[in-house]
Amino acid sequence: MNSTVKKVMTLFIAIGTLFFIVGCVIGFRSLNRKNMTAAEAEIVRITTERGNDDNTDYRVYIAFDVDGEEHITEIGTYMSSYRVGKIIKIYYDNDNPDRVVVGADYGISIFICAFGFIFIAVGSLSLIKEHRAYKRYLNNSRTVYATYTKVGINENYSVNGHNPYVVLCEWTDPVDGKTYDFVSPNLWFDPTDLIACRNITSFPVQIDSEDPSYYNVDISSLQNRTDD
Repeated sequence: MNSTVKKVMTLFIAIGTLFFIVGCVIGFRSLNRKNMTAAEAEIVRITTERGNDDNTDYRVYIAFDVDGEEHITEIGTYMSSYRVGKIIKIYYDNDNPDRVVVGADYGISIFICAFGFIFIAVGSLSLIKEHRAYKRYLNNSRTVYATYTKVGINENYSVNGHNPYVVLCEWTDPVDGKTYDFVSPNLWFDPTDLIACRNITSFPVQIDSEDPSYYNVDISSLQNRTDD
């Protein structure tokens, strides 16, 4: 299975799961308001102060009516769109109106959950597709010998600023005459001198008989190196 695809799709699933959980939490909080009443509140004051981490902390105060009585309280939420005079949706506790939760509509929860679900679906379907292709590759694979062309550098991957080396080789299908380029797994040393010293001109490549784009270049002869 393509390790890069696997890592990317696993990341997709992880991100999607995170969004889905956040959406569910917001939705649960919206549902868990049996003893709360929806209302509209006006932002009446916004103050700022410098925090210990040198960041700006915002304190937002709102005013709203409960049975004709005005309540002014601070909310623990700040958004860049907040300004004095802005009307926002809130929920207040019927037993303690000063306990306020800024309203999060179900639409927001559904949107976040849907966004997460899309990521999960894309990642899962791609992994399933790769897994099926890998199983087919194992069942239908055969070994061919590809001609060594050169040593390259994998510029798409690095560790501590260093890029691994890869062996490039090619093979021409004798049936249809099509030429395929193969790239080996990563090597953390330059094998150029070793290949020349051992006079290696080709590498065994295990390919999918139905789709040669699924392959694995066997570089065990380089990994089991000694000081020649």
